[in-house]
Amino acid sequence: MLKEKGVQAIPIAYYYSFRHDQRPELFIKVGKRIEVNTETSRSELTHKLEQAVTTELDSIKSKLVSEDLSTFDVFMTGRKTLSEWLTWWKEKVRRCTRSVLLSNVFIVERLYEPVFVYEPS
Repeated sequence: MLKEKGVQAIPIAYYYSFRHDQRPELFIKVGKRIEVNTETSRSELTHKLEQAVTTELDSIKSKLVSEDLSTFDVFMTGRKTLSEWLTWWKEKVRRCTRSVLLSNVFIVERLYEPVFVYEPS
């Protein structure tokens, strides 16, 4: 039994997931507060709190499985992963690839160096 009266507990569940990236994401869900009865035994209270946190954790997992992130707010973002940088560079190179016709030489040029030179006959 608890000695204090009017105690409230708030279940907080967190779940780390890599989803589609190399970088982990942390999902946090704060549940509704629970009024703790002073007549409840410790084992009953532990079981009740365990169920509340498990419910919140199951909620997070089901939203991630269905890819429904609409109820989550981004609190903080980290650096780009290596694959995100590679994707960014590929897109940048693709957009900057241009064809240039100079006299009789057709050059496909990218940002950093010519890829190939083709001289039409």
